[in-house]
Amino acid sequence: MRGGSSAPVWNYTTLAENLASYGYVVVGFDIPYRTKTVVMANGAVATRTPENDPELAAERHDDATIQRLIDAWTRDLSRATDHLTRLNVSDSTGLFTGRLDLGRVGVFGHSFGGTAAAQFCVNDPRCRAGVDIDGGMFGSAANASISRPFMFLLGDHHREDGPQSTAIMHDIRAVYGRLPAATRKLVTIPGANHFFFSDDGAWFKSHLVIGVLRRLGMVEIDGPRQLALTAGNLRSFFDDALPPSAPPPPTAGDRARRTSPPPRSPLPPGISSP
Repeated sequence: MRGGSSAPVWNYTTLAENLASYGYVVVGFDIPYRTKTVVMANGAVATRTPENDPELAAERHDDATIQRLIDAWTRDLSRATDHLTRLNVSDSTGLFTGRLDLGRVGVFGHSFGGTAAAQFCVNDPRCRAGVDIDGGMFGSAANASISRPFMFLLGDHHREDGPQSTAIMHDIRAVYGRLPAATRKLVTIPGANHFFFSDDGAWFKSHLVIGVLRRLGMVEIDGPRQLALTAGNLRSFFDDALPPSAPPPPTAGDRARRTSPPPRSPLPPGISSP
């Protein structure tokens, strides 16, 4: 799971919890200079610099910086997958050992995180499916041919007719056109706002600001409704693209729990056990 170019990963808790409630193991991470502010384990604070700001790079048409950032974020996704592989072999806590199905790795990201998700599915064969949530195709991702099942889940951009928006949609449709027809999806949520794909859709409750955004045509759907539609589409796509494989063999702890009798419920007063 990848956030936007500055949003912390906890800002996508709703999407992560929804997937986890259906049995998915969801991994998200923040890294220095991608997330706006990261507090390290030793208390040091790393803040993103203007040189590592993709929005500023996009404004000045600095394609080299954008490509450098996307390459770094894609490597981060591969390193996270490497770490999961190690945990699946040996996890000191015992929580993940033998429990991760690394043949069913799916990735999703929002905004610039969606670009990184697409590039990860091009670069790393361990990617089995990917989702770009309202992110444009920047850098080499714009010319990519993704062989994995992939979905574009987009906001409502029908009112955006500037040259930048036109170019972004052109690149998205070009990548979509090269996807395998049987496993590709392009979904637009009518009235959806770019920022409400995150938990902002549920937390942002200022009626004054929402009213202004509605009058400007920037918001046409309630935030919680947009978030619910996003979660549903995300899970439905991964359910189809990542069908379950054989369950992992039971661990010693599993066998012990299965053979031990269940605890007896206390009986109400006045009733004795037979």
